[in-house]
Amino acid sequence: MPVTSKLPCDDGQWAGQQCPSIARAAMSGAHFQCGTIRLPTRADHVRTARRFTDDLLTRWSLPEENRASVLLVVSELATNAVQHGRVNMAVTVALAGSTLHVEVADFGEPAAPPYTHCADATDEDEHGRGLDIVKSLADHTEILQENGGWRARAAISISAAC
Repeated sequence: MPVTSKLPCDDGQWAGQQCPSIARAAMSGAHFQCGTIRLPTRADHVRTARRFTDDLLTRWSLPEENRASVLLVVSELATNAVQHGRVNMAVTVALAGSTLHVEVADFGEPAAPPYTHCADATDEDEHGRGLDIVKSLADHTEILQENGGWRARAAISISAAC
């Protein structure tokens, strides 16, 4: 899949140049690395988003004990974009110092069926726990609705990276 550096951010800037919350961390003097991939919101592309992220984590020498949590966060947020979002998604992963930022944004035309929302998960449900999983793994989460799409962000403190 092609990696792109152009994704509209909520402030009119481009994600490949740094999204607002990630840019603030980078400007604080922290070591900064970032990658973004744009994909159609299809179930088979959740795996592509996970592999893209895993490749970045390998290049950045992210400690093994952090990888499973980060990959699960990417998987859950990308799955939500597939199930509830528009026809395209962008996955941005950025390492700023000892914090890893994950952002998944959906954009484009409405997908069919548009904006299916799940009620709160019960013990018997097989679906509906993705954001709760993300919240339990991340130090900070944020879900924004903008321009008809959704932007989900998670920040995860990590062990010292090489």
